[in-house]
This record gives sequence, structure tokens and C-alpha cells, in this order.
Amino acid sequence: MAQPHYHPTLIRDPEAPSSALRFKPQVIAYVRDLIKATGLSSKNGDADLCRKCRAMFSARGLFHLFTGGELYSRGKGGGFKHSRVTTFAARINCHFCRFTWNEDYNRDTSQPISFRRLCDFVNAGKCAQPRQTWIVFRATVDPKGTWGGLAVRVESGKGRLLWTPCHDRRTTVAEASCLSPHVQYRPAEWAGLTATAGSALRGLLNDCEKHHHDCQPSGPRPLPTRLLRLTEDGRKYQLHLSQNDQEGQYAALSYCWGGPQDVRLLNDNIERLVAGPIDSEQLPQTLRDAIAVTRILELEYLWVDALCIIQDDTADKQREISRMCSIYGNSTVTIVAAIASSVKEGFLHSTARINERYPSCSVSLAVSRHGEIGSQRCTITFVPTHAQHTTKFPINARGWAFQESYIPPRLLVFGDQEPFLRCRMKDATPLAHTAIDYKHSRIEPRCNIDYALPAHIREQEHISYNLREIWRYVVERYTERQFSFAGDRPLAIRGIVDFLESRFDDQCYFGIWGSIPVGCLLWTVRSQKCPASRCDGIPTWSWLSVLNEVDLDHLELLGSFRGDSMVEFGDRDNCEIAITCPVIPIEDVAEEDEIEYWQDRDKDDEVDRVNGAERFVLLLSKMSNDTVVGLCTVRQRDQRHERRGVIEIRDAERWHSKPKMKVIVV
Repeated sequence: MAQPHYHPTLIRDPEAPSSALRFKPQVIAYVRDLIKATGLSSKNGDADLCRKCRAMFSARGLFHLFTGGELYSRGKGGGFKHSRVTTFAARINCHFCRFTWNEDYNRDTSQPISFRRLCDFVNAGKCAQPRQTWIVFRATVDPKGTWGGLAVRVESGKGRLLWTPCHDRRTTVAEASCLSPHVQYRPAEWAGLTATAGSALRGLLNDCEKHHHDCQPSGPRPLPTRLLRLTEDGRKYQLHLSQNDQEGQYAALSYCWGGPQDVRLLNDNIERLVAGPIDSEQLPQTLRDAIAVTRILELEYLWVDALCIIQDDTADKQREISRMCSIYGNSTVTIVAAIASSVKEGFLHSTARINERYPSCSVSLAVSRHGEIGSQRCTITFVPTHAQHTTKFPINARGWAFQESYIPPRLLVFGDQEPFLRCRMKDATPLAHTAIDYKHSRIEPRCNIDYALPAHIREQEHISYNLREIWRYVVERYTERQFSFAGDRPLAIRGIVDFLESRFDDQCYFGIWGSIPVGCLLWTVRSQKCPASRCDGIPTWSWLSVLNEVDLDHLELLGSFRGDSMVEFGDRDNCEIAITCPVIPIEDVAEEDEIEYWQDRDKDDEVDRVNGAERFVLLLSKMSNDTVVGLCTVRQRDQRHERRGVIEIRDAERWHSKPKMKVIVV
């Protein structure tokens, strides 16, 4: 029988005292229906609970939790008045009271909090009249009209709130529970890739395709050059060579290599892999897990870089790296082995723990079955709100994985608590509604690229703003990533560049955008902790030339202003740019005029002084605070300049009135 749907919302002025709390009549109807549907007993015989808790988790007590019973009829708000603070700490034999007394409710908040636990507040002597101060519990209702959580409050005898934690405990029940129609949240349980889990994962993808209008339909798309073709049971595979213009559906894998790979595609084994089929048990655990996920999603093909790019063929690697945007962008889904730091670890049965699993407390309720009062017990579990912080996942330290998390239309992320789907409309869609609060979690990297609309439907200024916002975030987060080889840094972002060039109809030159060159050129090095070396073949004016973390603060500070100088680019791979702007010797800048100097590499200035190099400032733009920012450069014998850093100096009008000249920077 279908359960009636209620919307028991609260009518409340956030600034009003608790006595002003009013519930709509739907709440009363909801609670009565819950009690009637489950046959909740008027008594709770749980021996692990104290007398007060047994009363609270009975039919009458539940009514008080939601409405306050007589308090509600008198206009004094809802809640179950449990006991005075002077006696609550002594209830050590009641596991629910003990949990309430000692638990830290505010684990995931970054706000400064004086008292994180109920016992801390009471023991600090903050209750002026402890014998007249009460512990009160209130049931909270979630937006879908079901029992969402349980709040604990310390109130004076007159109902004035003295203390309450930032977060309520979420109410969770198993899917098979008789309470499941009335309680939305489920335990955060991940038992591996079962048939039930596979069905739920397919449901996530299908729901995204049908209801997310901004997400790419998962129909046939152009296939990459090579793919792993999997047998139906996933036990064997062979290398598939795609024909020209061949289309289909496939999954891609994003994972950490964790060092040299034992299993790779090489010139001397490609024929054997094409001939196949090969037992997948010979593969490292992460690849075996990816095959299992691909098959349970009912996909036939899987793309894995180690086995789909010829690793000892430089030309093939360069060609396939240039196609990363289309490889990941055309995938039906990208499987993210987020928790595995090595290809040998796997991700379906990982024991790694990044996010803390918080203590919970379960209470047994007596319910009726087949007309027998209290003939069955139903368990309900109260769990502090979890957060899902992905910043410490191994995958989010790997440089190559950065673009793999931005370009695909869908990411199926396997972390340490439960898998969840990321798409172009939602940062996180979990398998079930659990105590994990994704809305307030830090899910990295952000999906801000996915909200960038095509250039032809935006005005030019809006395009520029959106690109500035995206590019600043991309550069600052990307340069925090780690690379085994420094030369990979300019390569591993190429897919994102291709994606954005197509999206914004713009051109990127070594990380500097043609539409906003001045702001991009004013990048600064965040720290000098990396070796003082540069990437070969990259011009000094590009942030890709340094190995440090980079900030693009000036890109934001300039806003829509494009600067006062002119920047001219050559071909895309040309390392020279021409800048027309005021140029002054750095010796003309007095010490009192200099506000700040951001040096690209430590000891560069010292070496230049020893060598007697000619140093200049290229004044690129005035700022809103009557200062001017520019590039510090050194002029070489061929009259071309090399960048050394960024400088900000006072009195913009004085310096910007200098005549302009064109210089070449390499």
C-alpha cells in the first residue's frame, strides 16, 4: 500500500524565541501515520535504555518529539523534556544518554566553537540554575517531509535555549525496515560491487541521462584509437583497434600509477594483446576492479592509458595525449579510483580511510506485526553528520588526473565511504541518502568548468569573466599537483586547454589566453620550495616554465579591465611574444616606490647582478589603488627579454606616462 506523502514544514521566524515555534497540522498527521503504519508500541522495553529514553522512544514519546504534546497545545514549542542536567550525567547505564553526553556533534564544522560536546558545556558551569535546566530532544523534519534527525538542546525552565550543537544527528534506518517510508536517510554502507550495488550504479547513470538537461547523452560517440574489449563476464580482454569513424560507448579509467607499470602496451606485445583474449587476472588489482565496474554497467569497452597508449613509442604518446579532451569527453562515464595510491591496491575493497567514520547510536523500537503488539523490534540509528572531503584522496594529488576529473561528462568516484556520481549538474549524487552531507562537503576539484556555456550564447564580457574565474582556479589547483617527471606538467593540462578553447572560441599560448593576456602574464610564484629550474622548451613568460605553485590573483584584481599594454602572439608554439608598454630600468624604481616583488626563482636576481645583466620593468597595467604592476625582465645580448618576476610600484600616473615601446619576451 502506498504511503501518503506529507510536507510537515515549519512556520518559524528564525529570530523568534522557541516559544514562537509552530507546526503545521501535517506534522501531527505525519507522526500519527508513522505510529499507525508501524504499530509502534506505547511502551519500549529496551533494557539498554533508561526509563526516560524508553518513554521517549515509545508511541507517546515520539509524538512529543515532533509536537511537544501538551507543550505544543500551550504554544511552548515541540520537544521531549528528558531530564535535568544535574541527573543526565549519572545515566551511565543508558547507552543513548551516554552517547548524547559524550559525543562531539560539531566534528565537521570549521567554525570556532566554545563547547563541542554536551558534557563540556555542562561541566564548564554555564548553567546558572542547573536544577532548573533541562535536556530537551526534538525530532527534525527534512525537506522531503520525513524524519530527518534528532536535535539535542539545553533549555532553561522557561524554554530559553542555552546551548545546541551546530549539527543534528541524522536518523537512519535500513532499506528493509518498516520505518523506511518515514525516514529518508540510510546507513552509509558499501559492501562492494554486489548485484544490488550494480543496479543502483546503473540507476545513477540513467537518471543523469534522462533528467539532467546540461549533461551529455550517453549515446554512441567516436571511439578512441584503442580500447580494451571485455568479455561478458569480465574475465578476459583483448585490445580493440578502432576503425575510422567507429562509434560506441565506453568507460575510461582515472587512477594513480604509483610507479613503473608491470603491465603496459609496448611495440613488442601489441600483436599478442590484439589477438587475445587474455586472462584479466594477470592485471593489477585497480585494472581488474575497473573491468568489473565496466561490465556491471553493461559497457563492453574500457580505456586505460597504460594499455591503450604505446608506452615506448614517443610519437604515439604525443598523438594520444593531444586527444585526451576527446577521449575523456566522449566517454559514457569515467571510473575514478580515488582512494588507491597505486595500481596494485584496487578500489572496490580498499581498507584505506581518509574521512573519519563517526560513532553512532542505535535504538530498538517495539513495533506490531500481524496484530501482535510489540511482537517485533525495529532498529533506528542516530549518526552525526558526516562530511566527504576528497582533497586528501590520492587521486587528487596526481597531476595527470586533474584533467581527467574536469573533461568527462560523468565521473563515478570510488572513495573511502561510498561511491558517488559527479556530472555537469551535480557535484555529488550518492547511491542512497545517507548521513554524509555532500552539500557542505569539500568535493575537489570543483566542477566549475562544466558550468561554462558555449561562447556563441554569451556576450564577450561575460565570456571573459567566466574564463577568468575558471582559469584562475584551474592554474592554482593544477600547480599544486605532483608529477613524477617535470616535463609532464605542460602536457597534462592540454586536454583542459582544448576543452576551453572549444568552449570559449579562444586561443591559449603556453597557458596565456589571447583574450585576457595581461592578467594571465601577471602570474606569481606562491613559494620557492621547489628546485630553481625551468621546464625545457617553455618560454619564461609562461607559468608552465616554473615547477612551483602559482597564483593568478592579478587576473581577478584586474577584473574586466584588459590592461594598458598590447600583447601580440605568434604561432601557437612560438615562444616569443611582443609587448608594447612603458619600459623603465629597474634602477629607476626607488626602494620606497616598490610595494612588493614576486620573484620567479630564488637567486635569479643575485646571479643577474653578478653577471651585470640589464634589468627592466615592463609596466603592463594600472591598478585601482593608484599602483602599477609589471614584469621584471632581463635583456639578453640579442635584445630579447627574459622574465624574472612581477613587481607592483606606487604612483601609477608618474610611471605610466612614460613613452611606450615594443619589446620581445622569450
